Order: sequence, then C-alpha cells, then structure tokens
Amino acid sequence: MVKILYFGYGANKNIDMIEAIIGRKPKGTPAKLKDYELCIQVWNEIPRKIKSILFECGWDDKFQTYCIRSKKGKEVWGTLWELTQAERDLIGHWEMHGIWFKPINVEVETFDGKNFQAETEIINDQTIKKIVKGDTDYNPFPVEKQKILEIATKIRLDKIYEFK
Repeated sequence: MVKILYFGYGANKNIDMIEAIIGRKPKGTPAKLKDYELCIQVWNEIPRKIKSILFECGWDDKFQTYCIRSKKGKEVWGTLWELTQAERDLIGHWEMHGIWFKPINVEVETFDGKNFQAETEIINDQTIKKIVKGDTDYNPFPVEKQKILEIATKIRLDKIYEFK
C-alpha cells in the first residue's frame, strides 16, 4: 500500500472531519505550512457554479470555508495525515478538485522539526478578505460541526454530486 502524506488545515485538520470524509481515523501529527496564510472564503466570494453544488449538498448562504493562499512570512497549522490513494481521492472529491480547490504539493514541518513533502489543496485567491488570526488555536469548523460531518459522510457514502 502506497502511503500518501496529506496536510489538512481548517476542518481537515480535525480527526472527526477526516473520518467523515474517508471513513476511518488515520494516523496524523501536528504540522505547519510556511509561506501561506489561512483565510475564510465567505458565500459572496464563492463561484456561482460551486454555490449550486453546495445548495444540492444541503448548504445555504451561511456557508463559508477555510482556504489557503501563498503569503511570504506567514504559516498555517494543521495536521499531517497518512492516507491511501483512495482516501486522498475522497478528500479531492470533497474539496471539488478541478472546479474549486486545486491540489498542490507542499513541504510541511512537524512539531518536532522534521520536514515532509505532502499534498494539500489551495484556492490561491488574493481577493478573499477574511484572514484567520492565530496560529494553532483557531476553530477548525467555520460552520456547524455536526452538519459538516453529516454532509461529508453522506457525500462519501452516496456520492451525492458528480462534477467530473
């Protein structure tokens, strides 16, 4: 089995969220991504095509999501997860790779100072206005936790949207 290292930030740094998306609790460790900043994309900044998919999934105009963008001197804290390729594909589906978030390869540093190459995703949109303050202690859920976990589980089990 090939091991994929995935850097989860925002809700994806949380074990409950990753379990909802992939169906199990993988091994993970705290890590940081340098030269990026954590932002929140609010409803009026989300592309129209994505909004229609979000409505199908059960979201409304209160929805918002974490995203990262490049920013020299900043850092984003999250979790470095060990996944299978199939699990990484489930996260890609959840993050709407190809139409919203873009998968990228990054280098992250764990709390013990070790560096690893990992995969994550990005919306490198410099027009997003809401920047998250604080490094490690931010709330990983910008929307109601139980609702996001239920929707993620439903998408994994039912594939309630297809966009490819």
